Amino acid sequence: MSYIHAIVSGIIQGLTEFLPVSSSGHLAILHRCFGYAQPDIIFDIVLHVGSLFAVIVYFRRDIAEILTKQRGYILSVFIACLPTAAIGIFFKDVFESIFANVKLIGIMLYVTAVFLSLAHIASKSRRQDGPLKAPGPVKSFIIGIAQGIAIIPGISRSGATISCGLFLKVNKESAVRFSFLASIPAVLGALILKFPDWDVSSASLPQMGLGLFFSFLFGLGSIYAVKKAVITGKLKWFAVYCFILGTAAIAIR
Repeated sequence: MSYIHAIVSGIIQGLTEFLPVSSSGHLAILHRCFGYAQPDIIFDIVLHVGSLFAVIVYFRRDIAEILTKQRGYILSVFIACLPTAAIGIFFKDVFESIFANVKLIGIMLYVTAVFLSLAHIASKSRRQDGPLKAPGPVKSFIIGIAQGIAIIPGISRSGATISCGLFLKVNKESAVRFSFLASIPAVLGALILKFPDWDVSSASLPQMGLGLFFSFLFGLGSIYAVKKAVITGKLKWFAVYCFILGTAAIAIR
């Protein structure tokens, strides 16, 4: 793997993992259009670790507050992860088989665009909240289902969970925070599931370092962009982008 490939992969991972535009959908379309080789499993893991670090660093104060003062928040995250884990374990292979069907991914990008459009409408009536607040058990479980469904390529995890939160009348700031904090155990779980395929001997340390750094750096930027877009009511532009990309994917021969 070249240094350029490692940098580009890190940038794509960092941006699309958190922007509500589906990272899996982007990667599948890029592989189809440009013939990129699928990164080896250890490099893929490193990229996800970089974006995971971005969430932890960005929300470090929130995480510290949860661990010391609002431990009930941990229960809400745990409840959200139950349906996510069940869907991931039992349907992972089925959903990942969609990677080969770019046209179907385009349709799923349309679904993401619809979610974001409806969330944009819902967010107009939501005020910004004050203290960090978790959704209740039922809402957390429903958001967890949305997070699990986002395993489907073309369905954005952040888009699905934030939209679901807004539909359930969770305030803007809380919807964004919960979406990203709930992603921490979800990503860790996905990495654990990939553990049997780890092959450290195939790793190239300089390229891995570059991929991790750019995934982390652009991940921080994309988290900030999503948070600002939700609070300022700009989710509609991500919906437009998903619609355009979905149309392009369907048009690919």
